[in-house]
Amino acid sequence: MKKKIITISLLCSSLLYANLVEDIKKETNNSIHKTKEKYHNYINKKEKEKKAIQVECINSLQEHLPQYGLYLEKYYMDVNRKNEAKIIINYKKLESNGISPQLTQSIDSKLIAKLSYAKSTLEYSAIILSELKGIEKGFKKHTLPTDKDSIEKIKFLMYAWTTPMEILSTKNIYNNSLLGLSEELNKHLIKNNYQNYTNFIYSMLYVNLMEESIAIKKKEKLNLSEKLHLASATLGEEAKEKKGLSSICTSVKYGSEVNEYLLNSIGSTLNIEEDSLGKEIDEISRKNNLFESPILFDKKKIALDLINTFKNPLNDNWYLMIREYMALQDDFYKIKKEIDKIIKTLESLPNNEKAVATLKQNIFEIDTLYRKFDESVRFNIIDLPISIYADLYYIEFKKGKRWYNDDEKFMGNIAIGYNKSCANMQKYMVSEFAINKVIRITKTLKKEFNEDEWKEIKTKAKLTQDWFNMLNKVKISNK
Repeated sequence: MKKKIITISLLCSSLLYANLVEDIKKETNNSIHKTKEKYHNYINKKEKEKKAIQVECINSLQEHLPQYGLYLEKYYMDVNRKNEAKIIINYKKLESNGISPQLTQSIDSKLIAKLSYAKSTLEYSAIILSELKGIEKGFKKHTLPTDKDSIEKIKFLMYAWTTPMEILSTKNIYNNSLLGLSEELNKHLIKNNYQNYTNFIYSMLYVNLMEESIAIKKKEKLNLSEKLHLASATLGEEAKEKKGLSSICTSVKYGSEVNEYLLNSIGSTLNIEEDSLGKEIDEISRKNNLFESPILFDKKKIALDLINTFKNPLNDNWYLMIREYMALQDDFYKIKKEIDKIIKTLESLPNNEKAVATLKQNIFEIDTLYRKFDESVRFNIIDLPISIYADLYYIEFKKGKRWYNDDEKFMGNIAIGYNKSCANMQKYMVSEFAINKVIRITKTLKKEFNEDEWKEIKTKAKLTQDWFNMLNKVKISNK
């Protein structure tokens, strides 16, 4: 009996223990489940918070980047403002002397239409030259009267060269066209070269330079797709994806920090005081469109792409614009020669003293005006790309020095690219702005190489024959 009681007791104890263990297991499992649930809830909460922060950051970038894009345009392109002011003052003086859109009313409407409907600036210049040659021949053969109307036509043709230059200089000069022909001519021009050049300039500004300046703190570089999304946001367009923005936002924790991040990045990259940069950005934010780019640049049709400034620094679209600028420069001097011939012919004819004196005075005035215009157009065609290139090479040099630990081959490639695109063009530059940028990168690079190494780099950076032949013909006497 005693054994039975013990057996029953043990059995009961076992059952109680088994129940207890089961209960403990259940409680433990419940506890684990609740802990897991809490953990997952915590993780989900943190992920949502992180996502919310990134969304805030991306939204803030999308809001701020267009302002920085406008700033970059103004920073590089608005250097022409002083020269623009001089040209506008010159225009006002000329208008008081009868050189204005009203002058076209005394000119044959067929000639005005012919000029307005020219398909290129070079066709426009060719028409002027042809008309002047016809006048000179007519005077020589005495088939044209040397009357007031003839002199007015010569005066008109003497200043007609300004119209193509207005299209290639600044928006304000274009809007204040001396003869009032710029808008009509611009409507009919075939602008393929201009659009390709616009794509070149804005790709360097909004893909190359924005990426290098704004994403400079990141160790990894953005790929082309991400750069284009960054560029799209800079232009104020809605990006289909936001990889570039998202990538930058791994370096910026909160949306409120975005502006500070952008100010610091661009300020340190371009060597601009953050306070000064901040004031400019605030003004752009308030006015939303502080700067109007030259009419030459049509942003509505931009096709942005990455420009490889190291493998191919001498861009073909840049080359074609320099060729057009040079041809216009050459045409101006041909126009002057034709006017000199006309003056000599008039001097040989009786009773033309007043007309000769007037035309000679006009020659002085167009010389003065041309020097100013040449600087303005030369800046847009030569100084502008060089100033952007110089900053890009400077940024790459600084990155390369930090990342590659003074890799001589890498430094050498930067120096060769710089010498091809900037150093060889230095004597054609007109603005202190671009010259100072070239001086900065030149000093920085030359410190890294001894005299023999620098000579070797300059030898490797020789211009291709087409560029050499072209630049050799650029007249720099107007500097």
